Amino acid sequence: MISTKQPQKLPDIAAVSASIGLPSLVVIDDEKGVSGKRNALEKTLSKSGFVKAGDYLEIMDLLAHGKEKIMYVEKGKKLDGLVLEIAAEYAAGIVSLADRKHNTGLKIAKFSPFKTAFVVAMTRKQVEASYPRLYEYFGSVTSNLELL
Repeated sequence: MISTKQPQKLPDIAAVSASIGLPSLVVIDDEKGVSGKRNALEKTLSKSGFVKAGDYLEIMDLLAHGKEKIMYVEKGKKLDGLVLEIAAEYAAGIVSLADRKHNTGLKIAKFSPFKTAFVVAMTRKQVEASYPRLYEYFGSVTSNLELL
């Protein structure tokens, strides 16, 4: 895991994600004005060519269709377990999950983790409420959002 202490630009974080074949995690530290920071983060990543996924099925679809830049901004109290599963299996370049939303069976996404940047954004509170070893699944983690 690469932990950054100095400000970085979000497109640089995306390049790191693709170059090491692991997803990146952006942590929003300050809970004050969190929705504005989320919106700024989404806007910045969108300008860099990222496509926003709303849930695990959208992430799977984007991976399967070869999108090179994918972002997911967590809105719940903690990281969705199926998004965590995608992050855990990401380095293998193939993710298999049950389609629990539509009950249609197994959904499989094959992709190149070295050609795909996947960025997950969460608040510090969401990170603390999530899986204790969450950081093990991310190649780079930054919490310095002076980059917006």
